[in-house]
Amino acid sequence: MGWFRSSMVLVFVVGSGCAGEEGAQLDGGADVGPGPVSAAYSGQWTGVTAQGLDIGFAVNEEGVTLLDLNWAIGDCRWQVSFHFPEPAHIQGERFVTSIDMNDGRLTTEVTISFETQSRAEGSLSYEVGAVPGAGACWGIGLTTFAATKA
Repeated sequence: MGWFRSSMVLVFVVGSGCAGEEGAQLDGGADVGPGPVSAAYSGQWTGVTAQGLDIGFAVNEEGVTLLDLNWAIGDCRWQVSFHFPEPAHIQGERFVTSIDMNDGRLTTEVTISFETQSRAEGSLSYEVGAVPGAGACWGIGLTTFAATKA
């Protein structure tokens, strides 16, 4: 009997509080209103989760514009990218967002704490419901990560 390994790749465009074209919804958490954040955090950030998987995000003068997330459930690896059409604001040194996709079958919450201008730590929690064609790649989990600005 061999091991089954699966990988799911999803890309979503997230709107500011309403369903996007891909069915993703930003649930509170991230502030997408006007107001700049410190330009000190602007740039491309990359890191690794406690599961040993890559994570990345992009920040401009107004906030977070992109989240590239990876996590594992059993032998299944999920890769999800969120593109914010309007930057989601960083409050102080912290960014928190909760995103609900695919009619509630995929929920992700991301917390980023900017420790310095070039180092951040955070957590990624996820809940994946039964998705047609995904086999046994569903469940609930939490992982932490550390990232540095390139």
